[in-house]
Parts: sequence; C-alpha cells; structure tokens
Amino acid sequence: MNIGGDSIYYEFQDGSKPCVVLCDGLGCDGFIWRYLKKELADHKVLHVHYRGHGRSPVPRSNAVSVEQLAADIEIILRREKIAKTSLIGHSLGVQVALQIATTCPELVSKLVLLCGASQDLTSHFYRGIVPMKKVLPYMRKAAEKMPLFARRLGNSMFASRFSLEVAKLFEVDGDRVHDADLKPYFRGLARMDPRVFWSLLDSAADFAIENPKLISIPSIVVAGTHDKFVPVEESRKLAEVLPKASFHVIPGGSHITPIEFPREVGDLVMKFMENADQI
Repeated sequence: MNIGGDSIYYEFQDGSKPCVVLCDGLGCDGFIWRYLKKELADHKVLHVHYRGHGRSPVPRSNAVSVEQLAADIEIILRREKIAKTSLIGHSLGVQVALQIATTCPELVSKLVLLCGASQDLTSHFYRGIVPMKKVLPYMRKAAEKMPLFARRLGNSMFASRFSLEVAKLFEVDGDRVHDADLKPYFRGLARMDPRVFWSLLDSAADFAIENPKLISIPSIVVAGTHDKFVPVEESRKLAEVLPKASFHVIPGGSHITPIEFPREVGDLVMKFMENADQI
C-alpha cells in the first residue's frame, strides 16, 4: 500500500473471529509472534511491516517516529474497513498500540501489551548501566553522516553467529530459545537501514502518552522478571495507570518472553481475549 509516497507492506489473515493487529518491536518484522500466531489461527490478523522494516522499503525520509507508525496502521485499518480490532504490541509496539488507542479509541476493542512501557524505552536499558539516551544523538548523527559504513557495520555484526550466541548467553534464556527463534530477528536487523533504526529509537526515547488514564480500553500487561530492556517495574507502572488493565509477570522471562514462554503467554492472552469485557 502507498501512504504518502512510501510503500507499506502488510499481511492479512482472514478468519472467523474478530480482528487482531500485531505491532512489532524496533527492527522486527514478526519473529516475536512465532508461537502466538498459532493461537490466533481462527482470528482475522493484520500484520504491518513498519516503514523500513521487513518487506517495507526504506522511506523517502529516514526519520521515522512512533506516531507515524501508528498513523500508518490506522490508515490501513480504515482502508480495509476494519471497524474494531484488538492490538497486540511488543516492546516498541506497546507504544505504537497506545498511540493508536489514544488517537482513535473507536477502532480499538482490547490492548495486549507485552514487555513494554508507555514512555522512554531507553532510560532503563540494562537498568541504566548503559546510558543509551545519552548515546542516541551521537549514534543517529553517525548513521546519517556515514550511512554506507553504518550499514556495513550493522550487517557484519547482526549477520554473524556471534551476535546470536551473545544474545543467548546474556540477554535471553538460552535453554528456552532455539536458533530458529532468533535468526529472523538478526536477519532483519542486518538488512535494516541504520538511519531508520536510530531515528525510531530516538522517537521511542522521547515518546510519552500525555494522559494514559484516559485510555479506558480493557488491557492486559505482561512482563518478564529478567527483562533487561524494559524492567518489570516499568511495565507494572503502565498497568497501574491504565484504568482497565490487569498485570501479569512471567518468572524468568526476558524481553522475548512470548518466545521463551509461549504456552504461558498464549494462555494469558487468549483467556483475556475471551473475557476482556469482564475487566
């Protein structure tokens, strides 16, 4: 689909049950839904590849924002004549989902928010040990000034076996994650234009929902105790400010809890989808 001169790719799965929109994290084009999509086999499912992600080409402007991604999904929903949908967001996708729920609440029936927060995804990166917010402007400027070098560097890093092994050793539960779970993620990062990556991360760092208490939509917030990107405390804060939210913690879960604990997350999500109106 062409939106404002940029091509946006999306997939639509038809089904007998109500529509669900999958909102990815930064640099992702669906790897996190590997197991949850099986639970959604009977649902209509819309999965949009963000600008510069997956099968959506790099946009004419390398600057991409959370608000822009949310607006793209809203446009696609209206063009597909989807009057009501549930939003399932992971990581940065939580911010995208919250933005859609804020700007067009009439389209949203339920919110499933996984491993995310309502604001600034960078301040708590590795619990603040890595000063990501301070580094961000320099990384973005470097990517803009030396795009070819930045792209080659990213490709050599993320396309290597080394990155996968480091992730399994330090960031996720290596005993619960298979290589096939993570390879699509690293392949996507290796292909991604660094200018899009850093501009979107910069946007996520500045993003904040002005008044989340006004989002009166049944919601479920799920967090993992071992998440080094979005600490469980940040997800708990999100659940506390949403008027109709329940909060659930997966012991041992990292930032890819839906991959590590597919049955537990699947059970929580599907039970919520069936009983959300009771919240």
